[in-house]
Formats: sequence, structure tokens, C-alpha cells
Amino acid sequence: LDGDVTLVRSVRGKMLLNRPMACGFVVLGSAEGIMYSFWCGVLEPMYGDGVGLVLGDTGSFVCGVRTEDSCRDLCSIGDFMDLSGCERGAVLGRCHDGANGEVPGKFSDEGPTAVIGEVIALRPGMCSIIGRELVRCGRAEERS
Repeated sequence: LDGDVTLVRSVRGKMLLNRPMACGFVVLGSAEGIMYSFWCGVLEPMYGDGVGLVLGDTGSFVCGVRTEDSCRDLCSIGDFMDLSGCERGAVLGRCHDGANGEVPGKFSDEGPTAVIGEVIALRPGMCSIIGRELVRCGRAEERS
């Protein structure tokens, strides 16, 4: 226009989400929302002060619960869970339900036949979950 005023027009181009990183942010953001609503809408009303977060990661968490029968409680919230991995002869076998198998947004047990005995969580990405066998998470080292 003149020496002191400049006119700039910004044109927004199309965004092509062809890289896993861009798509991954959307998926992880959705996962965090689902986890938060499950915690606040299901676990806290069900257990009150009897539930606590032991370990949390971007797409998973381990919580400690004080209850009389954890298997009964897990079966009662089966609508939120993928219980298809619970084998009939295992600890959670009575909760086996294939209805939510591989359904996005449903919680699944990463070790449905394992019983957690101890969790060591030093900092994000550095933890160990110990049961009958050691499950590594992050940069934790295996027992020898």
C-alpha cells in the first residue's frame, strides 16, 4: 500500500496426514480422554478413596484397588473392557467375554493370565511389573 503498511494474505493449504506421527497424536489424545473419563466416571464412583493410580503411561495405567472381590468388580464393568483374553482356567476366567474383543476404546489386560505381585515405578518409562514372571516396561532391566 505504501512504505509503512504491508498487506499479507495467508492461504491455508490442505493438510495431508500421511505420517504416523501426525495420526499418532490424535490417537493418543483420544486415548487419554477415554482413560480420564473411565477413571472419573467409573473407578472413582465405584471405589471412592479405595482406588489409587500406581503407574500411568500415555496409553495405559495400573491402579491399586481395595475391594472384597476384584474379579466380581471387573465382571461388573465388562462393558468398558475387552475381556476376550481371559482364559477360562485362569484367575479372571469367570469374566471371559468375547463381545468387546479388539474393539477400539475398550480396556484390555496386557497380561490376562498374570497376577501382579509388585510394581516398581521409579520414573516415567522406567518401571517393572513383577508377578510369576517379570514384565518389563520402558527401560527396566530383566532379573537374572
